[in-house]
Amino acid sequence: MANLDDEIPVQAWLSYRCKDDLAKVRRDELKAACGEQDIWLVYDESDAKEGTHLIEFMEDLTSARCVFIFLAPNYFESSYTLFELVCIHERDDLSRRFVLPMRLSDDMVTYERTRAKQFWDNNEGIRNELQRLLKTYRVAEDASHEAIWQRIDAAWHGVVFPYLDELHQSLEAGVPEPLLVDRVKDLEFEVKKVVQEVADNLKNRIVREITHLLDDEYLPKALFLRELSQRGESHGSRNIAISLVEGEVGDSIGLLTRVMEKHQVRASAKQEEWISSLDDAKQLCGWLLINTVSPVWWFQHELRWKQAVKQGESMLLSLDNAAYAEVIVSRSVVQPAVYELDQSSQQVKTPYQIEDESLIFDAISEGAPEQQIFIELYKIVLKRDPPAGLSSDKMLENIYQRAHSHFKRDKNKPVYYLISYPLFSVLKDIPAFQKAEQKLAGYLQFICCDQNPKGYEYSPCQEDQHLLLDQVALLLSMQPE
Repeated sequence: MANLDDEIPVQAWLSYRCKDDLAKVRRDELKAACGEQDIWLVYDESDAKEGTHLIEFMEDLTSARCVFIFLAPNYFESSYTLFELVCIHERDDLSRRFVLPMRLSDDMVTYERTRAKQFWDNNEGIRNELQRLLKTYRVAEDASHEAIWQRIDAAWHGVVFPYLDELHQSLEAGVPEPLLVDRVKDLEFEVKKVVQEVADNLKNRIVREITHLLDDEYLPKALFLRELSQRGESHGSRNIAISLVEGEVGDSIGLLTRVMEKHQVRASAKQEEWISSLDDAKQLCGWLLINTVSPVWWFQHELRWKQAVKQGESMLLSLDNAAYAEVIVSRSVVQPAVYELDQSSQQVKTPYQIEDESLIFDAISEGAPEQQIFIELYKIVLKRDPPAGLSSDKMLENIYQRAHSHFKRDKNKPVYYLISYPLFSVLKDIPAFQKAEQKLAGYLQFICCDQNPKGYEYSPCQEDQHLLLDQVALLLSMQPE
């Protein structure tokens, strides 16, 4: 298996009871075993079970690609670990994730689900808190106690029960450290195999696309070959493409820009030919940028990203430059990132961005905040102001129709824009949007960018985002007025 040379560590999350002393000991042993395999174990150390921080942490855990679960009787006596178990089980992509339950003790062999049911029936506080969590943070048509127990029972049979046999030794019956080390080694091997396969497939796709662009004959292959001569490359579009993809992306974009600057001098008399050539160069640049996304980062976020797009949810990205969100979206649908140049600043524009500062809400008129937000959405998606007096429902219907048309035209790429969490919270509370949200799902994507990531988050880009986008701006600046 090839070395990924990725600076981002593979992450594995741990679902367990923080108040369990034995679980804490095994947690530290698991952390040490993960560290030996360059895996970062992420877990909650706090016994405090309040506030949005914990909820965000549990949301990240339940959507993670790799999750360890420490099974003990008291795991089923907490509304928070039950919330994690139910949400892990109910993910559509469960079969594509690495969920690894491990029994802390032999008690779990004889621990019947009826004991969990008895505890559930006898503890109203646990039932009410899990009900609150599921109603608040998960869509649940029936949030009655009995309906929630059925979901717990399904998770028991789907996730827990297969690991309650003699083939799966408990960490008490066997020697804990060797068992943990073996499990972690297996995980590391399987994860890196998947990551490498995905990275290789993407690289091959990008090479094919760049080869097609070079074969169109609008791009000057002779100039590429001259620039690449020091690398000892042989002739041919595919060899040029391989050389560009295998190099540092910043270096390859710099080479592309130099080629186009030289070509511009030759092609200036043929305006239409130059425009076609530059269009191909911008597409080539877009494909190169997609290759900057860390394969490990993509592995860890891919499923959550795709579910967010499918459900029309907002997606938090930790980025150095918000405009780089274009690369992540393009990566998700495997088509080149496309940028525009801000003529005033000569920098890359942030795509589809609502300027929150411009939304000064009228607090007197009924429905004013919703009207102002929908007007901004309308202008972004339809590229014009809405007719005077157009209702919120009608604006949303027009937004949906145009977003759907863009989706079909752009090979299943959603319309998206950047938005702050405070503004998105306002949007989510508007009844008209709540009704339209499911219809808009998959066509309209909200992205919230954060330059202050959590302690376990990494930027997806393997190279400096600001420098890359500045190089893109140089290429875009050659576009005729």
